[in-house]
Amino acid sequence: ISMHIHIYTYISIHTYLYIYIFIHTYLYIYIFIHTYLYTHIYTHISIHTYLYIHIYAYISIHIHIYTYIS
Repeated sequence: ISMHIHIYTYISIHTYLYIYIFIHTYLYIYIFIHTYLYTHIYTHISIHTYLYIHIYAYISIHIHIYTYIS
């Protein structure tokens, strides 16, 4: 009987460990995906901001030239 209890305990501990590892792996993947997404979004925003600044500067320079000519 004690042998059976020992085996049962051994199995339950290992099952617990597997579940623990599985949950942590899932969390790491979840965090990784979110980090990737945030980086992607951040890159997109920064590129767009950069473009908008360039467009704004381009337009404002042209407005300055036009007002200077007229």
